[in-house]
Amino acid sequence: MERLFSPLELGSLKLKNRFVLAPILAGLGGAEGRVTRRQRRFYEAIAEGGTGLLVLEPVAVAPGGREHPNQLLATSDESMEGLSELIRAIHERGAKAAIQITHAGAAADPRAAGSQPVAPSACLCPSRGTFAEEMRLDEVEALVRAFGRAASKAAAAGADAVEIQGGQGHLIAQFLCPQTNLRRDAYGNDRLLFAKQVVHEVLAATGLPILLRVSCSRPAEGESRGGILRLAELAEETGLAALDAAFGDACHARPWFYLHAALPREPQEALFAALRRATKLPVMAGGRMGNRAAIQRFLDEGWGDAVTLARPLIADPNLVEKWRRHKDGEIMECGGCLQGCLRHLPEGASLRCTLNPFLAEEPPLPAPKPRSILVAGGGPSGMAAASFLAERGHRVTLADPASSLGGMLRAAAESKPALFHPLLALIRRLDSAGVTVLLGQRVEEATLERISPEVLVWAVGASQAVPSIPGLRGQKLMTAEEFFSRRPTPKGHRVLVLGATRLGLEAAERLAGAGCRITITEAADSAGCDMESVGREVVLARLASLPAITLFAGTEVERFEKEWVLLSVGGQPVRVPRFDWVLIAGGFLPKAGPPPALRKAVREVHILGGPQVATDLLDAIHSARLLAARL
Repeated sequence: MERLFSPLELGSLKLKNRFVLAPILAGLGGAEGRVTRRQRRFYEAIAEGGTGLLVLEPVAVAPGGREHPNQLLATSDESMEGLSELIRAIHERGAKAAIQITHAGAAADPRAAGSQPVAPSACLCPSRGTFAEEMRLDEVEALVRAFGRAASKAAAAGADAVEIQGGQGHLIAQFLCPQTNLRRDAYGNDRLLFAKQVVHEVLAATGLPILLRVSCSRPAEGESRGGILRLAELAEETGLAALDAAFGDACHARPWFYLHAALPREPQEALFAALRRATKLPVMAGGRMGNRAAIQRFLDEGWGDAVTLARPLIADPNLVEKWRRHKDGEIMECGGCLQGCLRHLPEGASLRCTLNPFLAEEPPLPAPKPRSILVAGGGPSGMAAASFLAERGHRVTLADPASSLGGMLRAAAESKPALFHPLLALIRRLDSAGVTVLLGQRVEEATLERISPEVLVWAVGASQAVPSIPGLRGQKLMTAEEFFSRRPTPKGHRVLVLGATRLGLEAAERLAGAGCRITITEAADSAGCDMESVGREVVLARLASLPAITLFAGTEVERFEKEWVLLSVGGQPVRVPRFDWVLIAGGFLPKAGPPPALRKAVREVHILGGPQVATDLLDAIHSARLLAARL
């Protein structure tokens, strides 16, 4: 891994190391593409953390190419002036900055673009559910010129390099794809023509080193792979500085676009190997590279010259410096939950992170008057609250009756090992903040007498709600909370899961793997409504391939009878044979607050948590941050 700390030359651009921030659509900008203070703080933190090159978030070359209402815009003087100030700040922190220029084409958001999306040919973007119109010839030619103007403005803003987005389902990739380019003019006869013209226009507009991002849409797509190799050949012929390898398609392969943690690594590695064989240009590549083992394999196989990082640097902006100093034990390693960095971005929200709750924010101020605080509850919200309060200078003790910290997060990590990363990060934060932890300790009057806290934070979480369905109490029951805590399941192989929530779907998959036959009922019209969209797509695709699982959406369980269960499916009554046992995976209810005796014994009491916090790690930590800021 030490090789990545050696300098690298990309054309005339000299980097201090080989770690690169991949372009991230962060949604941190302001109205009309303004660079905001939060946006600057985000990039400044990564530059200070040791990353050699920051490829800034995608800048749309025209308003119609925007994916997010707060996306930067090359035609906006405010955007470019703000980028100039941002790039100076990055340079002051010892890093270099590139600007990615792009047009999303069919993947554009009509709300952000202010118009209907356009594409080489009329097509649907399934991930957005929007329809793109075919571009007129004059519109195609105008966008070629727009790429050149954007590159010129990037140079004027002080950028060290320009990256052209040639992949990931954006406009250049749409011209290369036979499904989205059915044109009968020159751009259809030669699907590489638009890319050629854009590259030549950008080269004519600036003398900066030019990087080209390429990607494979999804595994086993020969046409997609061929498009990459044609772009690599074009880059070499025109003297571009480097290739930036990515994966996925914003419209047609979102799980691969975000490289969901559950997806196999082999297709990604095959792309790296094919690109390395195809070109002599420097290759930057990344995706799920946030640990030493993945990077070492990348280096051992000789797949590239630099590593690009996105989510790992969101979770820990100081990651590169920690690696350099061999401080791996201090790293906040991304668990790939996608709750903050993806879940609300399509709705126009800005980037957040479960592991980095102060992302793009000013560090919290010291408490004006340090106090003694007792936190009851060692789940994610309790751990986060205790850490944040201690970091502000309070004297904090955390107590939990369990023998280990983590609550539902620890239980969930048993089936999803990647969740151990945020769990360990929360535990390390407790330790570094100096929180006193008392395990096997229920908060009672004697506890208060011994500790004498001035403030009690009650963070005992929530418990599974058992629905009021006639006959349910007479069944063998288990809650999802109990299931993921590894309690023995009731006997029997025919299982009814009440609620197609994240917990219900994951439990059903595990039970099917153990040989059970599962029926899932969900009152809503679709399953996984509490999940981020990409994770839901991945999980539902896996469940659809399992014949042992039957899912009824839009379905109510009316009552349990001796031999039958009566369902209402789309308003129509359906009787099914009774099940061996029932797993309850619906909503949560807040656990009882502190008893009156505890409330009387402490001057100040705060209740933290609730139904949403019980199942959503991001909300659990965010609510803890807000509480800590008030005390």
